[in-house]
Amino acid sequence: MDFEFKEKISDNIKTLEPIFIVGLPRSGSTIVEAILSSGKKKILNLGESNLINWSIISTPKKTMSTLDAELICNKLLTALDNLGVSNSKNNIFIDKSLENFLYIDLILKIFPKAKIINTVRNTNDNIFAIFQQFLSKISWTHSLEDILDYTNNYLKVIKFFKKKYPNKIFSVKLEELTNNKEKVSKEIFNFCELEWDKKALEFYKRKDLFSSTASNIQIRSSLRKYDQDKYKPYKHILKNFIDKYDWLNE
Repeated sequence: MDFEFKEKISDNIKTLEPIFIVGLPRSGSTIVEAILSSGKKKILNLGESNLINWSIISTPKKTMSTLDAELICNKLLTALDNLGVSNSKNNIFIDKSLENFLYIDLILKIFPKAKIINTVRNTNDNIFAIFQQFLSKISWTHSLEDILDYTNNYLKVIKFFKKKYPNKIFSVKLEELTNNKEKVSKEIFNFCELEWDKKALEFYKRKDLFSSTASNIQIRSSLRKYDQDKYKPYKHILKNFIDKYDWLNE
């Protein structure tokens, strides 16, 4: 889909510095969100706002394949202003709407200063973690076939955008984060051009920390090392899909 800009994008939105966390559910996104919002600098956290998706869906198409990006920008500015985002106070904010990996082109056109963090874990483990959780608000998580299809799409899309925007997308592997939390958390803050503080790893001590996702319990304790064998007894189930998805062999 093409995004048309009839006029210059307003500086009111161009100068914002959002951090978008994208990826699959159950990939460590909530932990990364908690770490970033627990550092020295207080950052406004919008959670899973779905603002980008909402602004696109609610904007009439100019043609069958073209959206008016100027109108999208205006909608986003109004919504962000209502949420307390502004150039004068909170120009940095976190948005953890995972489906935003689909809109990376649009995001970087509207927010040229945006940082995109892609959370990753062992793909097979991720598939079983999603299936096990049976996320009530995400219909595609209720079927193993649908999860595999969505994962396949995600892998293709994120691979394309990482090649197109190598300096704008930083992948955080859950295994590496839990096994070497200080090193990887410093890399996250460095990518976001923020000052790291050891308090970022003490997010579980915060009384104001809340998550509406299935990871709410996870962020109540310190980071634990990744369990490589948790889903090992179930991996034989994926053999039925190896011919369709070659990445299952990786």
